[in-house]
Amino acid sequence: ALLLERLAKHGLRLGQSVEVADAYYAEAEESSIFFARRIAAKLESRHLLRPESIDALRRFVAEKQAEYDLGVVEVFNKELEELATATHPEVAVVAFESPSSALIRAGLEGVERSVVEGAGPGELVRAVVPVRATGAGREVEGVVVVNRFLPRAIGTRVEAIRTTRAAYERLQPQAGTFEGSMLMLLAMIALSSVLFSSWIGFRLAKQVTEPIERLAFATAEVGAGNLD
Repeated sequence: ALLLERLAKHGLRLGQSVEVADAYYAEAEESSIFFARRIAAKLESRHLLRPESIDALRRFVAEKQAEYDLGVVEVFNKELEELATATHPEVAVVAFESPSSALIRAGLEGVERSVVEGAGPGELVRAVVPVRATGAGREVEGVVVVNRFLPRAIGTRVEAIRTTRAAYERLQPQAGTFEGSMLMLLAMIALSSVLFSSWIGFRLAKQVTEPIERLAFATAEVGAGNLD
């Protein structure tokens, strides 16, 4: 029972660690999408994707990259032309999105999406949000792509947690198997104890009854006149 309790507690701690790791990545992706939405909403309301607003667009993108502390902010129009880019001066890895990438294609189809990719000494969380026209049709005019850099140390620890959890699940017996084996073992021990106790009882009883039987036989012989 103590072993089962320890295994259960160990599995619970590993499960909670994996949940924390997954929550960390989920938060990173959600916040990236959130910042991309904020930028896209301003681009829409200020009509910054128009050709005459290109200078204002670039200033705005640079401001938001610094304000939100993002690694890279990119804006593309529906013709896949990059209209503005702003990068973090201190980020270890600066990765730009290809205009033909699946992420940008998804954004131009009106889909918000995020991905996590390995990048040199860390990982990049990329997010895309479509920029729509303000008219009745709300057609997609372009996309905003942002990325955030996650240090390798964090990703390595998260991966170590997941690996440990997977190893634990591989080693952990199937539900009920371990308990069933323990019950079988206990039953065998109990049966052996009963049999051994019975054997000891018979031996002790025989040691008591045999002298009594001999004494009774001798008493009957004396009573019959056999004084020898």
